[in-house]
This record gives sequence, structure tokens and C-alpha cells, in this order.
Amino acid sequence: SDADQEILTPQDEVEEWLTSRDFHIPELDRPEQSSIEAIVEASPELKSAVARKLAVAHLDAYQRVALRIPLSSIAKMDAEGRSDPSEVAGEFRVDLPTAMHRIASLPPEMTTVPSGLITCDQSGAILFRKPIGGFPLPRFDAGCPLWPIYRTFAQPMQALASHVSTPSTPERRFRCLAISHPVGPPRFDEPLSLEATMLILPDAGSVADPAPIAVGPSCRICPRDACSRRREPSILSSHGF
Repeated sequence: SDADQEILTPQDEVEEWLTSRDFHIPELDRPEQSSIEAIVEASPELKSAVARKLAVAHLDAYQRVALRIPLSSIAKMDAEGRSDPSEVAGEFRVDLPTAMHRIASLPPEMTTVPSGLITCDQSGAILFRKPIGGFPLPRFDAGCPLWPIYRTFAQPMQALASHVSTPSTPERRFRCLAISHPVGPPRFDEPLSLEATMLILPDAGSVADPAPIAVGPSCRICPRDACSRRREPSILSSHGF
């Protein structure tokens, strides 16, 4: 599993850079915003040209979200316990994915609840990942087929909330909020292009909650031997399927 921690691709460079910043870009949350190009040029962690190009694309998306949902406003809502994505989306008249990305970009000192976030395309490939402790996200494999994010492609634009548990020690529970949405304008005689977003929040659980779905990271490094959705033996298991 240590191999999943190595930096091998431009995407890894960008993720490590974002991790070092807690996925928050303060230069784009100030009244006098820095230029995106200046931020990238001042980041020696972004060594390759491809990584710098990916970082520019991410910062451009971050800036659009930051302009629509000011940091001070979303931090105030969080402090008041009003950080549910649906409430944030309604307050600022944005879609749910935009609200989820803004919640996940809050710096640790300005949020009461930590969060993780992933986005993927219709192939299941992870496009963006912000990890959260206790919910491992694979670098190289497809994710667990039981993740709620994948169910959203069967119900585009339908917001889904699910309780899940991960095979950590002790077992951890999370509340996953997911939705898939069209990307770009629809075109005649072309399949609809969708992306899905999932916000991952810690879940203390209660007796009123349904039993959580037992999920994992990816089959290759998942210890759940009895899972009916397993597509390959785990390297962590001596029993295989």
C-alpha cells in the first residue's frame, strides 16, 4: 500500500501541492486577488509543465467558485451550523457541486467539520480527490464500486445521501452526499457527458440512521474478503475471492 503514496504523475504533483495548502488557496479569497499565473509560478512543487497546466485549470475553477461564494460568508454559515450543501446552494443560488467544492475548500481553522471530496467521470476515473482521514482514496485504481458516487450516474441530477463505513481500525462511519450533473451543453446525436461529485463527512451515527453500507478503498487494497462486489483478489488478503 505504500506505493499509493509515491508521486509519479503530474496529477500527483498537483495533489501534493494542494495537500500542502489544505486544499485552500488564500490568494484567491482576498479582495485583491493574485493572478493565477503568479500563484503557479511561485509554487516550486509544480515541477512539470503538465502539472502547472493542471494547476491553472484547478485554480481557474476555484476562482469561479470563490467569486460566487465569498469565504467570509461560507465560514459564517459553517460557524452557525448551516453548512449543508443544499442550504449553501440555496443561499448563494449555485448548484450542489459548486457548494460542495466550496465547503471542501474551507481551511481547517474556519470549519467545524472536516470534509473530503471526489469527482469522477462516467468511466469511474477519479478526476479530483481531497482525502479525509479514515476514508482512503486510491491513486491508481478505480474506487470501490459501492461508493455512492457511482450510483448517481443512474439518476442524473438526483442528490443522494448515504451512510457508509470503511474498513479502518476502529471502523469509521461517514455520510456521503453525491450528485451527477451534465458537463457542457447537450449536443444532438451525442451522449450526455456527466461528472459526479461526492462530499464525504464524518458521521457519528444514531439509532435512527440506516445501517451503513460497508465500502472500501479499491478492491486491490481492500481487506473485506466477503464482499460480493469484489472484482479482483486483495493484496492484503491471504484468501483471495
